[in-house]
Amino acid sequence: MSAGTTVLGMVPLAVFPGQGSELYQGIGIALTGRLAFSTWLNRCFREVTCKQMMYSLG
Repeated sequence: MSAGTTVLGMVPLAVFPGQGSELYQGIGIALTGRLAFSTWLNRCFREVTCKQMMYSLG
């Protein structure tokens, strides 16, 4: 939940143009992409790990 709100909060930093945005736009894109990817990867990895543990236990 907090990762989702952080990604949504970083989107304006990444996409809105304006004076001085050249400095922060790259940082916003990198942080938004990496946080979204790591959240997605964590959810997938957790599901696979739980299914493997359930399979091995019973």
